[in-house]
Amino acid sequence: MRGCTHWHTRICNAFVRSKAHAIEQDVQKLRIVQDPKIHYDLLRFCQHTRLAFLARNVPPDVMMRPADAGFDPGRGDWGSGILQRSSAVPVPVLIQSSIVHAILQRGLGATFATLSEHELACCCVIVELPHHKGGLGITPLAAFYSGTAHLVS
Repeated sequence: MRGCTHWHTRICNAFVRSKAHAIEQDVQKLRIVQDPKIHYDLLRFCQHTRLAFLARNVPPDVMMRPADAGFDPGRGDWGSGILQRSSAVPVPVLIQSSIVHAILQRGLGATFATLSEHELACCCVIVELPHHKGGLGITPLAAFYSGTAHLVS
């Protein structure tokens, strides 16, 4: 029975990494979309919802494992071309950051490269705020984090 659990965990980890990789590739493919509104809509309603679905259906301990385990470390970016990977970044954080940065890069154009780290952090907050608070609605995975917090309580 113990071997079955270990096997199941390995399969689940590989599945999450493959899905994260697929989402990142799709975020990168969307760079060819010229219209900023269509680009935003595709990221928000297609790629971001894929991440939310994955987070709702995979155990939290699997989702919180590093996303780059098993990927080529020589590849310097994930999807948007501007996010430097860290070996300890969990799947939800990595994909969320990639989507947010892709939206900012498209919306700010050449100005994006000139932002300081503090300005970039402020812009990310605006993108992640819900619409009713003046943001763009790319909210972090509320279902995942509230489900994890529910388990802790």
